[in-house]
Amino acid sequence: MLGTAAVQSVANDDVDLLLASRDQLDPRDRAAALAWMKHNRPELVLLIAARVGGIQANIKQPAAFLFDNLQIQSNVIDGAFRTGVKKLVFVATNCCYPAQAPQPIPEEALLSGALDDSTRELLV
Repeated sequence: MLGTAAVQSVANDDVDLLLASRDQLDPRDRAAALAWMKHNRPELVLLIAARVGGIQANIKQPAAFLFDNLQIQSNVIDGAFRTGVKKLVFVATNCCYPAQAPQPIPEEALLSGALDDSTRELLV
């Protein structure tokens, strides 16, 4: 959802987007992430990639989600550094959708109300 919103927000701007689907790149793979950066040489990286599954999935498998997301973050940040990326924007989210958003959550619901505070369950 966040990636789609980011792409749509610059759709009319004069930018060249370098996108990679999950089928094209697994950012948990350090060598693959670095090779992608070396080949594409982006000037700016918007790091939105993450393993997501919702609150219940995070509660049931917190270590798996944390491990995968740390790998993604580490590999993309390291690749950006090693290839001289000029700017990196790291979007870190956790329960970033309004607690009272309609289900399924539409993208328009982002920033439309008080955020869900269920992250307390993840910390127990």
